Amino acid sequence: MKRLLITTTLLALSTSTLAEFTNSEPQPKRFGDVGNQLSTIAQVQKLNDNSHVILEGYIVKQLSNDDYTFKDNAGDTITIELEDNVWNGLNVSEKDKIRITGEVDKEWSKTQIDVYQIEKIQ
Repeated sequence: MKRLLITTTLLALSTSTLAEFTNSEPQPKRFGDVGNQLSTIAQVQKLNDNSHVILEGYIVKQLSNDDYTFKDNAGDTITIELEDNVWNGLNVSEKDKIRITGEVDKEWSKTQIDVYQIEKIQ
């Protein structure tokens, strides 16, 4: 009987540690994180490395296999990196307006966006 009580107690304690806590309170953003807000390239230039960004605009030029020049609605440009797996079969031209989601990649002398989602918008 004691053994059953101890086993049941240990089992109850071990399964409660597997439970996941979901907090309904808004989580604090990291410094420079824009969340789900659209950014401009001018704003992106001021953000920290690895900040999450969403931009709308146009791909105007392919620079290399994965690097492109992206122009926002204000006419500013920035280099974006779009790896093959991000495209998911999507075809775009310089006339197609797109929304990109990615991270700021700051290096010594340049800032670019590592894109992990792209979609055409109307």
